[in-house]
Amino acid sequence: MPLSVQNVNKDLRRAMLGDCWEYDVRSSVVAWKMSFASEYLKNTGLQQEVKKAFCTTLWYLQDKVEFMQQVQDQTFDDGTNVHIDLQRSLIKEAMTALCFGAKLTKHGWRTSDDGWQNPALADIIKNEDERTRFMACTDVRDFVREQNTLDTYINKCVEVQEPTLLKLEILRANKRHSKAKVIAYLYQNAEAQAMAKAYEFLNSKNMGVLAKIHDAFIVRKKLSQTVKHELEELVQFETHNEYWHLGEKQLTRWGDLQTQDEKQRIAQHKAFIANEVNYMRSKPKPQKQ
Repeated sequence: MPLSVQNVNKDLRRAMLGDCWEYDVRSSVVAWKMSFASEYLKNTGLQQEVKKAFCTTLWYLQDKVEFMQQVQDQTFDDGTNVHIDLQRSLIKEAMTALCFGAKLTKHGWRTSDDGWQNPALADIIKNEDERTRFMACTDVRDFVREQNTLDTYINKCVEVQEPTLLKLEILRANKRHSKAKVIAYLYQNAEAQAMAKAYEFLNSKNMGVLAKIHDAFIVRKKLSQTVKHELEELVQFETHNEYWHLGEKQLTRWGDLQTQDEKQRIAQHKAFIANEVNYMRSKPKPQKQ
């Protein structure tokens, strides 16, 4: 049975699994929302093509590296004290938060229980000037606008087609349902169904899954391009989502990622332990009285 390693430290994960390949759904929540784009345009009578109405979201899906780099360049200037690698992580975290309903706002707000809620972005991009530049970025604002359009449409579909679903306590905030919670709930269920289809396919090909990580799975050997393409086409067909695609990453066992200095220190430590053991063994044993 595959392991669930979602909450396992990445280094420990490598030690547990050894050399393997990870396949994750690219921008899974955004890809899922985009499966409603054509339906939205048709049902609202808008005479627009998907590629025009949701051009920024499509850019995000098709060339995420370029999109993120442009946002990063507009957020952090030459005077920033944030390391470039951390910059990428912060932009990724901020965009993920926006995908799940975080507000594009600078200031917090008072909650119904008289508490105070800071915007999620304030906890991610802590420098106010950098956060302001991020929120002012045209690409970010266009992306959020398109996501809000899809969120609102999906939520409206639930209100009309599945109103009883909105009575679930886990989907409510105060006295009414939360749109963000509804979107997250629907996405998680859709994700589980899509991954179940993927696992069925892999099982039919006698390809064992080493581990599962929500919208990702790990296998021992790299999938051939033919098998990967066949898997993507199957899930796209079964879920009616042409935007479902897999990313691919090779994972190397922990020992192979050590630097030469780390390997040398470990070797020296092992030699020291061996010498200590030999010394203890060579000592004459005390005579029994």
